[in-house]
Amino acid sequence: MDRGRRACRLDAPEGRTAAQAQRHGGDVPSRRHRSHQDRRGADRRLVAGRLVLARRLGRRRPEHEPEEHAGLQERQWQAHRHRTDDRHRRRCCGSAGLDRPMNTRRSVLLLPLAAVAAGGLPAWAQAFPSQPVHVVVPFPPGGGTDALVRAIQEPMQKALGGTIVVDNKGGGGGSIAHEFVAKQPADGHWLVVSANNLPLYPYIVAKLGFDSKTAFLPVGFIAKQESVLVGSADAPWADLKAIIAAAKAAPGSVQYGTAGLTTPMHLSTEQFAMLNGLKLTHVPFRGTGPLVTDLLGGHIKLGMSSITSVAPQIAAGKLKAYAMASLERSSVAPTVPTFKELGAGDVDGTIVYTLLAPAGTPAPVVAKLNQALNAAVATPEGKEDLKKRGFVAMGGTPQELGDWLKVQEPIWVPVLQAAGIKPE
Repeated sequence: MDRGRRACRLDAPEGRTAAQAQRHGGDVPSRRHRSHQDRRGADRRLVAGRLVLARRLGRRRPEHEPEEHAGLQERQWQAHRHRTDDRHRRRCCGSAGLDRPMNTRRSVLLLPLAAVAAGGLPAWAQAFPSQPVHVVVPFPPGGGTDALVRAIQEPMQKALGGTIVVDNKGGGGGSIAHEFVAKQPADGHWLVVSANNLPLYPYIVAKLGFDSKTAFLPVGFIAKQESVLVGSADAPWADLKAIIAAAKAAPGSVQYGTAGLTTPMHLSTEQFAMLNGLKLTHVPFRGTGPLVTDLLGGHIKLGMSSITSVAPQIAAGKLKAYAMASLERSSVAPTVPTFKELGAGDVDGTIVYTLLAPAGTPAPVVAKLNQALNAAVATPEGKEDLKKRGFVAMGGTPQELGDWLKVQEPIWVPVLQAAGIKPE
């Protein structure tokens, strides 16, 4: 390095001028230009570099940090104004040329809005799904929930324009599947089938891995069906009155099985016990499928099940039907009376199947999923198909589902408390 030249740069203004003259070949930049370079040089290089990178990537540049906000627009204008080719552009185009980059950026910002206005959804939402959509069923194969989801799988795929994969993750009365989906990317490619009991998980699971009030967004209603109290072929009770008498004679001696804790079947059986002053012993299974298997084998004598899971066995005489846990008789088993008809109170075990997405899923994606769901269940063809399978098709908006979820907790928490159920 030339030490004499370095000394000139660090001396008086005259020395710096001489050094600059030597560096520029005798053409010393103007005082105004030198001043501007001193003040704006670093900012100009930083901002200009970001603009070039953003253009190369073909997308908006990232949002600036809060501490960059002050004077940012001025620095961007100055950086653009003093690019190497700007002097030629100003001579050719005048001051109008300075506005072009700002107009370009403004146009880029308006593109998403134009896409929404043109197609109803932004382009990236219209491209959804970009991979298979996984619908997680909180119970093993063979139960009513699994049968319902597989019934709507094909028509929902056609409406969505993508593949739907059904995943079964049983256990914990459905809490395991909910926790799994709550931790998946919130991009619409992971959904969980839920029911009446979502708001009740904090009351039964001591270390719940998600917040039931904030972990999910409602997509829509799928369908509903009734629950029915059934017994094994060798069950010792002839009718519902005999069950009530046995439970009163020996509190806790009558055991019943369900698909899991806080499922609508569990809640309605405890409601039946509360209304009739009974003490029953609950045996939770990992889904309706395993419950029905044990009922058929006589390993458990009593159970509350979804009607679609046991209707064939009832018709064949392999299971006894004691009472329908619904406000009216089921079209699937019209000969089975309701609890109310038998004088046991308003026991309602109607299972409402819903579809949820992880919190943070973009609203346009939720809207597209809701449209596909309604196309699968709310059309005349969809309703008729589900009716043949024992379900009542529902459909509806995410808002309707959200409002419905809010009222489930005050309805069922008193039932849990009366049954002495505590978080474990």
